[in-house]
Amino acid sequence: MNNKQKIGGKVIVFKIFNRIILLLAILIFPLSNSLAKDVNILAVWSGGDEQGFRQVLDGFTAETGIGIEYEGDRDMQEVAKKRLVAGNPPDIAIYPRPGEVAALAKAGAILPLTELMDKDYIDANFGAGMVGLGMHHGEFFALPIKGSSKAVIWYRPQSFKDQGLEIPDTWDDLMDVVEKIKAAGNTPFSVGARDGWTLTDLFENIYVRTAGPEKYHQLFVTHEIEWTDSSVLEAMEYVKQFYSADNLLGGPEGALATGFIEAMDDVVQGKAEMYYLAGFMKGIAEENNPDKKCGQDFATFEFPSIKPEYGKPVVIGGDFAVAFNKDPETVAFMNYLASEKASTDWASAPVGAIISPNKNVPLSVYDECIGKEAAQIGGATIAVFDGSDLATPAVGGDAMFVGLQDIVADPDSLMDVLEFIEDAADNSY
Repeated sequence: MNNKQKIGGKVIVFKIFNRIILLLAILIFPLSNSLAKDVNILAVWSGGDEQGFRQVLDGFTAETGIGIEYEGDRDMQEVAKKRLVAGNPPDIAIYPRPGEVAALAKAGAILPLTELMDKDYIDANFGAGMVGLGMHHGEFFALPIKGSSKAVIWYRPQSFKDQGLEIPDTWDDLMDVVEKIKAAGNTPFSVGARDGWTLTDLFENIYVRTAGPEKYHQLFVTHEIEWTDSSVLEAMEYVKQFYSADNLLGGPEGALATGFIEAMDDVVQGKAEMYYLAGFMKGIAEENNPDKKCGQDFATFEFPSIKPEYGKPVVIGGDFAVAFNKDPETVAFMNYLASEKASTDWASAPVGAIISPNKNVPLSVYDECIGKEAAQIGGATIAVFDGSDLATPAVGGDAMFVGLQDIVADPDSLMDVLEFIEDAADNSY
């Protein structure tokens, strides 16, 4: 038997295993159409996003006969809180921030998903990095169902080829590429620093690569590490190197006057060679530049490693499903939601398609650019959530924005900036 036959056999066995687990979840709790209650699901999505999710909802009903009562509300977190207080929580809610999930788990409001799903089934569908994002105090509470990688850098493939540049694997490699670009008379980076959140994402990628995921959690989530800590200072030196004035299109003033969409267009249109921001920029770039194609005119490479012991962690943005009960219908839906079938249907939806964290979704359902991002997310061994979203709003939504913009404008203001962010943290955690 050759290797392809062996691999093909394993895939078939795995798909059968997936199917059996899902059917058991349904059969263990036999439900007739007349007795089963609808599953109430609360999420933030409407419009095209809801249309994509409907691929999952309709598939579940077709397979089980169980109805869905879906509520889409932009203020779903407040709606969920009010319903919890009233003793009428939804069966399932989908949260865009793990911090909310941690608070619910701590309060005992949601159930560990191992009470609804077999652990082997979870591990068979999701990589260790994504499962880790749903953990709280050693238990798995939140199923990752939608993801976006913030650990990529956009570049122009043909320009790299013309200049003889190789994709950088390490930070030193990246800085070598930067110097070669400048030596050729070109500009390394366009930066959308007018939108402060773009700067927080860069810092997060650097910090997790220099300090590791444990300190990342202690800085953003628990504030056990202060913003004036030596680990933050070390990471900020890399930030300053990245934002060096002669690296930036228009210098610091130009970067601070440029929005995140304009900065991406600068690279697509050849005004600069690279741009740091998340994979979701693909759709924006194609809409603004209909004559350009992702994978050909612009593409991504993984954010390089800095310290070998931490490799290339993936900074993630995404959504997580939690369960407020273990009614048979809730159990059946959560198992279906985690399945390869539901994830593939959603990832290939005509409208509202997502990048699925399920590692068994065939990459063939995505185009080349999205497929690379999906493989990065599904295969992540170390993944952390967007740090500014994990932090208190005063830190992640205000102080970090302003402080990092100040560092772009004046690198020598670093200590003042870190004391400013630390003051915000002291007053908000």
